[in-house]
Amino acid sequence: MTLLTGFPGTGKTTLLNYLMLGSRSPGRLTISRVREMIRAAIAIAIAIAIASFHLPMPASAEQPREPTPIDQSADACALWESERDFTSFFFESRLEEGKRVPMRMPSAYFCGNERRDGLTHVSQLFWVRLSDFTPLSCSPSEPSAGSDAMSFLLSDHIPQPDKLRVSLGGHRGAPVETYESAPWQYGLTRYFSYPNQRRRDVYTFDSIESPSVVLRCHPEVAGTRSSCKMLLEVENIDVTIRIARSELKNWKIIEGRARKFISCGLEKN
Repeated sequence: MTLLTGFPGTGKTTLLNYLMLGSRSPGRLTISRVREMIRAAIAIAIAIAIASFHLPMPASAEQPREPTPIDQSADACALWESERDFTSFFFESRLEEGKRVPMRMPSAYFCGNERRDGLTHVSQLFWVRLSDFTPLSCSPSEPSAGSDAMSFLLSDHIPQPDKLRVSLGGHRGAPVETYESAPWQYGLTRYFSYPNQRRRDVYTFDSIESPSVVLRCHPEVAGTRSSCKMLLEVENIDVTIRIARSELKNWKIIEGRARKFISCGLEKN
């Protein structure tokens, strides 16, 4: 920047030297010298502001994250036909006494000791590839924008309207109906938090009385990787799917494959 390499009339090579001239020169500081120093300081501030304005923006801020390309022909239950090694287990409810659901799934979706037959689980976590629903290695990193990964957890059943109320934060006991909502993208309805409430990005599909899907997302912040939780139920089993927020466009495909995957585990015992 020329402003930083010379200043007219100073006889100095930099503004920094010029600003220091008063303390290094013999004699007292005069009013005119102080005024000149102030003008020099303003010039430096302007130069820095101009340089900062022309700095390139981070790549994450320039380019919106794209959803993962999904293989439309992939079958969530394909491994039931091709695999020979299966694991049978029981899913047990802690909220409904005596409820044990028998399930049978390809062993490739399990890790280590989980592959033993006859175990009883009160919850079960699966990791799969978004693109084709094939199993991922055990405990991969958290799903992030652009990564071909998602996790889903089987757990106790909680009524869907309760999930929506909890997701919204239950502002002082306010009913769900009192929250402002509006149609959003991808067939979803968006709910808005109260002004004095921490922001929550909550979306639903279907009606308030019986939403088949609730999505709760971290707000989008430039330079960060936000994630979402998709809450649904399949055969009275709760399913919590965790995906990157950039995958919202794919939510319907992801939901449909998760439902089919769990149904195959129940139907083909």
